[in-house]
Amino acid sequence: MKSRIKKALLLASAIAAMLGISQPAIGQMSAAQQQEFERQERRITESVIPSTQAEKDAAWADYDDLESSAARANTERREQAGQESRDRLESTKELRSAIQLVQQADRIDKEILAQREKMGWTKPYGKPNIAPTDAPLKFSSSADAANHQRLIGLLLDRFEIEMTKKREDLSLLASVHLLEEAWALGYRASDLSYALGRALTEMGDAEEAVRWLEHYLKTQRNAASEDYQLARRAYDKVQSELPAWREFHQRFEWPDKTVGEIKDRKTGLIWEVCNSFLGFWEGRWCSGHHREKTWDETMVHAMNEARRTGQPWRVPDRAELKEAASYFPEGLTGGYIWTATQSSDGRAAVLSEHMARMQRVQENGEVVPEAQLGVNAPKQQRHNFRLVR
Repeated sequence: MKSRIKKALLLASAIAAMLGISQPAIGQMSAAQQQEFERQERRITESVIPSTQAEKDAAWADYDDLESSAARANTERREQAGQESRDRLESTKELRSAIQLVQQADRIDKEILAQREKMGWTKPYGKPNIAPTDAPLKFSSSADAANHQRLIGLLLDRFEIEMTKKREDLSLLASVHLLEEAWALGYRASDLSYALGRALTEMGDAEEAVRWLEHYLKTQRNAASEDYQLARRAYDKVQSELPAWREFHQRFEWPDKTVGEIKDRKTGLIWEVCNSFLGFWEGRWCSGHHREKTWDETMVHAMNEARRTGQPWRVPDRAELKEAASYFPEGLTGGYIWTATQSSDGRAAVLSEHMARMQRVQENGEVVPEAQLGVNAPKQQRHNFRLVR
């Protein structure tokens, strides 16, 4: 008797799990769930009381299969719930980190303003036009020098915040301006040059970046130091990218950097500066959450953008994206990116975005951009996108 009761309970539990119903809620099922529960119960119960031993064995094999399926379904649901919980936690962490960064930047900005007023420092700063030299400023008093050093420290703290932002496609003028002001306050070029080289590299001014990194290397006496090795690698990397940057600026123009659009001089096409991995253009940089979509969702998104803006935004075809990606010096970061090109088997072409900083690979003996390495993907997969018009 106990065995039958146990099997009956297991049977109820298995059917409930298969139908996605937790056991305590079995008595609170909807009418449709109740009917399906009773149908499954009758089917299995009838097979559990067969006439021959062979039928009994087959019936319990069916029951075991059902129980295993229910267990798998429960495990999958638990794993999915756990992943969703982890995703929510990660989003919360990212949001909290972003808020803390903004608060820290605001605090430093207020301190910079107060320190400027205290010193009577009103020198404007704009587009970088400084040269690497180590001639220090002379101060009339130790207090004046201390005030300068305090403001320099604040400017450099603010610079580090700017450099932590994700900005693959944007100008880092804000960071360079901060460094330029530090320079005007007497910050020695031997200390400034590596930081300015970093900012200019991200900004896309590879030639200026090379100049400052080169100056930094010349002023360092210990070639075995970690800082020197980091600067050396950065210098070599930027040097290797100079041809790509020059090609990029010859082909593309960015007439208004407050607008997240860049024009291809050759084709006349206008591209979004930010792909969906980087977020939205906010006037100075790309920010926001990653926006991976299925192919169908991407096509609908393009149509909605065209309707919203009155501009003919669309998803680029494979050839268009491949050609443009060959020139983007920063590459197309973030996995794969959708194209409008479809294959005969109902898939759509995606291009590799692992092309950071125009690193190139050998293919059939020729050096080619990695962006040319594309595949066809099922349309229900989720990938990034970059619109064109």
